[in-house]
Amino acid sequence: MKQKIAKLLMIVGIGLFSYNIVAYSTNFMANLLPLSKFAIGLVAISLPWYLKKSWFKQLDDSIYILYFLFILATLYAGERFGFYSTFEHYDSVLHFSSGALLTLIGYEVWRHFMQAKPAPIIVIVIFVFCFAMTLGIFWELYEYMADGLMDLNLQRYMDRSGHEVLWDTMKDIVVNMAGSLTACIYIFKNHQRSIKKS
Repeated sequence: MKQKIAKLLMIVGIGLFSYNIVAYSTNFMANLLPLSKFAIGLVAISLPWYLKKSWFKQLDDSIYILYFLFILATLYAGERFGFYSTFEHYDSVLHFSSGALLTLIGYEVWRHFMQAKPAPIIVIVIFVFCFAMTLGIFWELYEYMADGLMDLNLQRYMDRSGHEVLWDTMKDIVVNMAGSLTACIYIFKNHQRSIKKS
């Protein structure tokens, strides 16, 4: 059942992103930014399903469902319908979710490449936390570069001055960390439960 839901979400996502790429391409230069985001969304929602056949064979379909919902929430609802500006804490909720989701994906990466080399759970937790935080930092670098190159306001720095300019970036990093730590606690407790059962 979960596999069918995940596949349906992927198909819906591919359809939505493809439709908007076609619709916005009528005025290509004026819509270059939304077109690039929809193109990224199309790749982001298609790629994991193919990786499932090779890298992530053991990945639970629940994570795929969460991932597809996250991509639709960020690159479609957030960008297409302006949810970022409509809902005050929409961005923070997504950063928390991405921290947790990236941690769970990092755990699957560890399991895939290190399954023949058992390690203490604390080592695994440190790895998945660093994995999620590193990718979160890369996202903040993307926002910084996009703001500089395309005169955007992804970091919400406009109309702010002094120390306040750093607020959005630091908030995103802290919220991402909170999401990652929540997932780390889940992984640790799940590991402890599996030991008790065995």
